[in-house]
Amino acid sequence: MKYSDRINILTREIPMGGRNLTSTEQKRIRAAGYPCGRWFVDRVYASPNHGTLYKPCRTGGMDHAGIYVETI
Repeated sequence: MKYSDRINILTREIPMGGRNLTSTEQKRIRAAGYPCGRWFVDRVYASPNHGTLYKPCRTGGMDHAGIYVETI
């Protein structure tokens, strides 16, 4: 599994509270070599075009996936 990568997959901006990835974005992250289930993206700093990905944790909550994403 890869960590601390930067991928240009986002098709739209990230709102303040974050959002789930769209199906198009999930296809792009799968094509980049990451197993994809339900991913959540949250903003980095105040930029709506840069974020970090989180995935559901087995014990509840969210785990940081180590992937930084940007809008295309």
